[in-house]
Amino acid sequence: PTDLTACRGEVWTMISTDINSLLAPFRLQIEHILNTMHETDYSFSSPEVSGCSNYLTLIEEAVSHLTSSYLSLLTSRGTLTPALEGFQDSLTSLYLHHLSVVRPLGEGGKMQLATDIAEVERVLGGLLDEHSVSKQFKVLRG
Repeated sequence: PTDLTACRGEVWTMISTDINSLLAPFRLQIEHILNTMHETDYSFSSPEVSGCSNYLTLIEEAVSHLTSSYLSLLTSRGTLTPALEGFQDSLTSLYLHHLSVVRPLGEGGKMQLATDIAEVERVLGGLLDEHSVSKQFKVLRG
């Protein structure tokens, strides 16, 4: 029994390494996309918002590609869940970091970012079947 426990730990480590290797390029891609949000002018004062910012379309495409081309092929969701939760939390933290340094920020820009936050929450929440929402977003809304 102790040999099996040790082997189980080794197998879990190998699976985790493989899953994290799969997720790493997507994290980099999304990180590069988030860098582009600073090219957007959020200093406008008009509160009229016409949808989400352009960077969100790219993030949604990346997450959609990850889920449809890779994650959907993996049958053991229980094995994926811890890695996806970490991936989701990592991306949420990264997004909130970028969000906190957006300047200049007008009233219309604040409304735009509020719309963007809801969309990012939806997109990143979709990584897990149960549409789990990261603790960071709960704090942000609270």
